[in-house]
Amino acid sequence: MPMEHVTTLIAFVIVYFGPAIYATRKGMNDAAMLWLALGWLAAIGAAILLEPSMLCGSRLHCQ
Repeated sequence: MPMEHVTTLIAFVIVYFGPAIYATRKGMNDAAMLWLALGWLAAIGAAILLEPSMLCGSRLHCQ
């Protein structure tokens, strides 16, 4: 795996799970669940924008 991907993955984990863990430790479970749900939606949206062919079964019949 290229180093850029590793760095991006580490940054994503910190940004994504950091506030959720903080909110959970402070007893704000609703805020943590909302943050995680918004993160999932953002990740799915970004994946579709960056790689539309992921919606298809294979790359061959999407071209």
